[in-house]
Amino acid sequence: MHRKFALCAAVCLSSFLLAASHVVLAQAIPSAAVPSTAVADRYAYSLVINSLERQQVILGYSINPQTGYLRSTAPAFPVAANAGIAIDPSNQFLYLPNGPFVVGYRISVNGTLQVLKGSPFSVNCGDTMVFNPNGKFAYCNLGYELSLNTTTGALAQIGSADPDGSHLDLAITPSGSFVYILEKDETISAFAADPITGLLTEVTGSPFATGNTDGLYSDAVSPNGQFLFATSGGETGLTSVLSINATTGAITPVNGSPFVTVGGIAVVNSTSQFLYIGGDKLGAYSINGTTGALTPVAASPYTLPVAATSITLDPGGKFLYASLESTPSNSKGTPGSVTYSINASSGALTRLSSNGTYGNVVDQMAIAGGSKAVTYTPKFAYAANQGGKSISEWTIKDSTGALTAVTGSPISDANGPQLIATTPSGAFVYTGNSNNSVSEYSVNATTGALTLVSGSPLTGFGSVNTLAVDPTGIYLSVLDSTKTIIDTYAINQKTGALTFATSTPTSANPQTLALDPTDLAAVVAGTTSLQSYSVNSGTISASDVSASLADPAAAAAFDQSAQYIFVAEPKTNSVVTFNVYYPEIALSQLSSASTGNNPGAVLAEPSGKYVYVANTGDGTISAYTLNRSTGALTAIGTAIAAAAGTNALATSNDGKYLYATNGAAGLVSIFKINSNGTLTAAGTAATGASPTSIATTGTHQ
Repeated sequence: MHRKFALCAAVCLSSFLLAASHVVLAQAIPSAAVPSTAVADRYAYSLVINSLERQQVILGYSINPQTGYLRSTAPAFPVAANAGIAIDPSNQFLYLPNGPFVVGYRISVNGTLQVLKGSPFSVNCGDTMVFNPNGKFAYCNLGYELSLNTTTGALAQIGSADPDGSHLDLAITPSGSFVYILEKDETISAFAADPITGLLTEVTGSPFATGNTDGLYSDAVSPNGQFLFATSGGETGLTSVLSINATTGAITPVNGSPFVTVGGIAVVNSTSQFLYIGGDKLGAYSINGTTGALTPVAASPYTLPVAATSITLDPGGKFLYASLESTPSNSKGTPGSVTYSINASSGALTRLSSNGTYGNVVDQMAIAGGSKAVTYTPKFAYAANQGGKSISEWTIKDSTGALTAVTGSPISDANGPQLIATTPSGAFVYTGNSNNSVSEYSVNATTGALTLVSGSPLTGFGSVNTLAVDPTGIYLSVLDSTKTIIDTYAINQKTGALTFATSTPTSANPQTLALDPTDLAAVVAGTTSLQSYSVNSGTISASDVSASLADPAAAAAFDQSAQYIFVAEPKTNSVVTFNVYYPEIALSQLSSASTGNNPGAVLAEPSGKYVYVANTGDGTISAYTLNRSTGALTAIGTAIAAAAGTNALATSNDGKYLYATNGAAGLVSIFKINSNGTLTAAGTAATGASPTSIATTGTHQ
């Protein structure tokens, strides 16, 4: 846990912003907690200091267990300021410790988060929690003991072993027998934990000297229970290594301790072979299994873009995630987190990818594992047929990507659907219509059939140029170019009906709207400029920052990592990459790549590796690899033929298949997305006349 931002965690009740209707995917394990027995990587959660909104939010991701890539799943979610994050050993409950209270959530089978009854719990905790292995008790860096009801998740304070409020961090042994708390006088207090009552009793000889004169900052216990590591802060620091008496809990500095290392947050890998420390630099050290002595890994320390606020290891032991202190003063070109692979033999780190958002301090990250990795399952696809005034409905066959028409498809809509959008849950579908209205539909979860919502359609728009559902599935935004506004509507979570929420003025001649997958930002691309906006619980607010466009935009899209924006410019037959910065969300053009004739749509697929552009003029699709460090696009061969009038794109939610509507041909082209980003034709599906938009739904768990 990075404590630069926990200024009042022990002495004040921070303002807590919580929308009860919000649901977030979340599971997490603090770096100091007992390692999970689960080996499959599932979800990662970042606590972010949102510089734009001046509040703390939580961002959720699913983890690709092969590549370590973080794919946005959960939206931004207002949480208590200065909070930490922890999960109980059963993976049922997620907690945000925040000084004098703790916010608790129940984690459902699919990873969604529900606020626990009685939350927030009035217990003194600070900003760090660890659990004993049976999950019945928790301990906090403020020195208090808590009981945990394993059925309801409720927390209750049961003791105060060391409640002076001056503690920095704590760690627990894998057996749960001993708890170690860092003190500001560079000593460590040691406590024996009663397995029946959960109460702590100070170990004889405690507090123990560490020999560290550089100021203690973080501690971690090796998973084999042999050693305790206590680090200092700063670019060059000291790490005390202490052997743990398995019977008494007493700790003794090993020969050569303290060792010169980088300063920062400490974590130990699951095999107890390597210690990693993240601060101004990222250090990797091999641990002598007999003596505990530390030896730098080759090439260590590693240079970070900016200082790390925390580092986190995945349960599978293959990846390390460095959360970064990307502030307004250093945000240009700095991501929020960086992913590294871990060499199992040497402990060496290799940088793999990064995630946004620029200028937002990622305070810490926690990772949940499970018996299996997250699985994405496609369900349905829908196309708006402008010429036929209808909507095509299909089921998706996961093994082939084939589309099978739902009974009764296509269905008529006299309003003339020309745009289509779905909620993340797949429960509702919305169409933007040629008569300047919005139709609302509920989805039969079994068949995929659409039913018009009572009171539909919404009218009164000057034009409907873009429909965008936010990642929470709670709001729908409508870009009205004629009135130069963005109208945002709240989505009734039971019926799908829309209720007006807010309006936001845009610059002149807006053409298309795109929302950031983390739900923190939006852009409107117009005829001459790209305008940035902040997003806060459905409220879209314009910033003073924009970028010039050489050509009127036809489409815009964010990449999955929330670092880049892609804009299709049909007059110059190009797709332009822009960078995203915070808190001003300043836009900067990075590069440009050639497309086919008259590009009309752009899409970044779920793995974060590839970008596709639909070329309406020549009925082709251009494919690109995305350099996740620079945002540059490199063409993958030549554009592949689709059919006449290729004008919209969508992928299956598992990222295996790409779907393209072809307005002049009246069909959907289906492609398999290969591991290198190339496309292989996998069939077609008939639509109504002149399809102009396509969207898909699916589940993940």
